[in-house]
Amino acid sequence: MINSVAFIGFGAIGQDVFKTLQPLFNVHQTKLLVLRRPDPLQVDLPEGVIECASLDELLAFKPQLIIEAAAQAAVSAYIPTCLTLGISVVITSIGALTDADLVDELIHVAELHGSQILLPSGAIGGLVISICTPCARLTGGV
Repeated sequence: MINSVAFIGFGAIGQDVFKTLQPLFNVHQTKLLVLRRPDPLQVDLPEGVIECASLDELLAFKPQLIIEAAAQAAVSAYIPTCLTLGISVVITSIGALTDADLVDELIHVAELHGSQILLPSGAIGGLVISICTPCARLTGGV
């Protein structure tokens, strides 16, 4: 069962993913954390969601799954470290994977440390299916 999930980014995509998975989070009493940059225009986080401003804070939370919903630059900046620690990651900024060297690094690190890279197969609809199925498996739901 997944007891803790961290989001990197909480813009439109992150919010949509959160809203879709919120019933699952509620049922399993999943602890949630969001890493995001300070922005005066950002939305308030849902009740009970912890906010942080650094990767160190995110990692101290000890998430079992990380959902990257920030930007392509976040993939190269944060994801290799997360995979090194054995944390599985959902990457929504698929465009980052046009960098063959980054893809090779991510695959190597994930294989070396037993973490998984989960990729959505399409836009939001595909994202929901891609995330819900692995999450349900990890929580014993499938």
